[in-house]
Amino acid sequence: MLAATMTLLIFNDILYTSHEIELSNIFYSVPMKIVDLFNFLILATAIIVLDPVDNILYVKRRTVLPKIKKETKFWILICIFWILSLVWDHLGNIYSNIKGPLKAIPYLLFLPFFSAFLLTFPNKKKALIWNQILNLIILIIYIFVYKPFIYPHFKQ
Repeated sequence: MLAATMTLLIFNDILYTSHEIELSNIFYSVPMKIVDLFNFLILATAIIVLDPVDNILYVKRRTVLPKIKKETKFWILICIFWILSLVWDHLGNIYSNIKGPLKAIPYLLFLPFFSAFLLTFPNKKKALIWNQILNLIILIIYIFVYKPFIYPHFKQ
């Protein structure tokens, strides 16, 4: 479930954001590049958190924070990633031509990620599983319904 969420976030970042922004001729500033670098490091760290020994980056890492569960570390990294993505959107004035409630959707998407992070603490395993399923469904809708609808409204 965690790997699927990570895959969808990377898919969103690479296929939609990078490709569509390049086509829209939006200026890619140095601060946006710095945010991209940090987001890459965060996603790479999340990959290592998912599997500290046999990950696709071939990085073997000992647990630095043994008292924090893998799910907690993963969801806090995803929350940080999403906040930085919103900063990136702000730096590029990505949603400047979008009016009304549609503009709030990327900001509201932070809430299910944050709720998954919060659900890792009280050991509510069943609630966390349902939350992760909900996160996947929300991401699928966000990527395959909201993004194709909203991208034509980006500034040209």
